[in-house]
Amino acid sequence: MTNGIITDKETIQKSDNICGTYLQGYLKIKYSTLVKLFGNPHYKYEKGSDSCNKTDVEWCFSFHDGAPFTIYNWKNGKAYLGRDGLKVENIQDWNIGGKNKNSYHRLIDYIEQESRKNSILITPPSYEVHQY
Repeated sequence: MTNGIITDKETIQKSDNICGTYLQGYLKIKYSTLVKLFGNPHYKYEKGSDSCNKTDVEWCFSFHDGAPFTIYNWKNGKAYLGRDGLKVENIQDWNIGGKNKNSYHRLIDYIEQESRKNSILITPPSYEVHQY
C-alpha cells in the first residue's frame, strides 16, 4: 500500500481526519525512535505560527478501519516554553490522542509489534492510559 505502513496486524496511514480526537494516554519514548517507527512528524509547529504554540510536532494517522490517532508533545518544547523548552530531539514524553481508549491500546500494540519486527530497541517503553 502506498502512503501507509503495513504490518501483520495493522495498517496505518497518514490522516488529516483527526477532528474530535483528544488525550487518551501517554507514551515515554525517544523522539528518534518515533521517527524510526513513523517517519518524520507530519506537522511541525513553530512559535508565532497560527497554532496555540503548545505543540512542537505531531504525527496524525488512522488505522485501516479509519480510527484516527495522534502522537504529539504538549507544553514541553520550545514552541510553548521558548528557550527553556526542550529541543524536539530531546523530548521523550508524548501524548496520544484518539477518539477512545481503543485507539491508544491499538497504537501501543502497533509500537510493540513494529519494534520487535524491525529490531528497534525501545528503552524503556513506558505507557500510561489517561484517567478521566
